[in-house]
Parts: sequence; C-alpha cells; structure tokens
Amino acid sequence: MTTFILALLQQATVAPEESAQSGDLLSPNGGLMFWTLVVFLILFAILGKLVFPKITAAVEAREKALEEAIEGAKRDREEAARALAEQQRQIEAARAEAQKIIVEGRQVGENLRAQMIEETHQQQQQMLERARSEIERE
Repeated sequence: MTTFILALLQQATVAPEESAQSGDLLSPNGGLMFWTLVVFLILFAILGKLVFPKITAAVEAREKALEEAIEGAKRDREEAARALAEQQRQIEAARAEAQKIIVEGRQVGENLRAQMIEETHQQQQQMLERARSEIERE
C-alpha cells in the first residue's frame, strides 16, 4: 500500500520545468489519468464498504423519524378535533341548560308574582270586610 502511494505521488508530481517543456498544461497525461482512476476506484470501494452504509442508515432513520412525527402530528390533530367537538357539544349543552333555567326562573317568578298579587287582593278584601264590619258596628 505504501509503495502504491509513493508511486502515485511520484507520477502526480511533475516539476514546473518539465510541465512547461512537455507542452500545454491541459494536455492529457495517460499515466496520471490511470492512477487517478485507480485511486478513485479504491476510495470509492472503501467509502462504499465503510461510509455509504452508515450514511444510508442515517438517512433512512431520519426518514422514518420524520414519517413517525408526521403520523403523530396527524393523530394529535385528530385528537384535538375530537376534543374541540366535545367541548363545543358541552358548551351547547350548557347553553341549553342555562336557557332552560332562565325559562324556569321566569315561570317561577311569574307564578310568585301572581301568587303575591292574589294574596294582596285577599288581604285587601279582608281589610275592606273588617272596615265595613267596624263601620256597621259603629
């Protein structure tokens, strides 16, 4: 492995004078292209065995966590909608009960008023009867 790296470095390093003498800087160098391809393939194989599975597993775990979070949010939203509907039902029931109590209170008040008026009339009649009987006695 060490000799491979040294050979690669030796091929890759070209003195500036040699580069200028060999012509254009953009001219293809067959040896350099070969070793670049070899290094790329070796690095790709190492990354494929060691790094890419971990990255893939991390991405899949993140995707699963996001899906679970989305499902949890949907469940929470549905639960909140059910709770809201239940609260609205309870509020409507409370309003109906309050209206019923108000109507009953008015009826009781009207009955009490009528009863008090009747009692007052009876008392007036009794007072008039007493006054008449006293006047007749005198």
